[in-house]
Amino acid sequence: MTWGPARAGTSITFSAAAGTVGVSSPAGPCRALVDEAERLYPAVRGRISQSSLPALEGIDDGRFGGVVASAVLMHLADGELKSSLCSLRRVLKGRGRLLVSLPVDEGGKARRGRGEEGRFFNGLSPERLETLLVEIGFACLDRGETEDSLGRPCRRWAVGLFAAPSPASA
Repeated sequence: MTWGPARAGTSITFSAAAGTVGVSSPAGPCRALVDEAERLYPAVRGRISQSSLPALEGIDDGRFGGVVASAVLMHLADGELKSSLCSLRRVLKGRGRLLVSLPVDEGGKARRGRGEEGRFFNGLSPERLETLLVEIGFACLDRGETEDSLGRPCRRWAVGLFAAPSPASA
């Protein structure tokens, strides 16, 4: 099976499980994002943790049953990528799910360098991401491709769903 473009997302990691919610951004914690989440969803007030990749400091091990990293990992420096993935694994419960989306062009190639708005893109391909995740114990459950939900031309998204290892194999 090959990777394909996935759904466009935001530049945050949003996680929720067992009554807790976590928010992380490659640029660092964003209080305004937390305030907006609490305004829109009052039930999460007091249950939001803030941290940033690569370390996700202050987030307990095994806290989340699922993590969504939509339009996040492609903005990390190469030297922070593996430690960031290890941190995502650390905060997931055994067999927890990691859903990731990465932008690719129409030819399936990852973006590298500075975008038109000045943001950094590390060139992370879906294949390289899967290899890195498998190396640290994740299993690929599904992957696919979709058009850009914002309608941007020449932009597609690769999406992958991964399972963290069970506690016995971690």
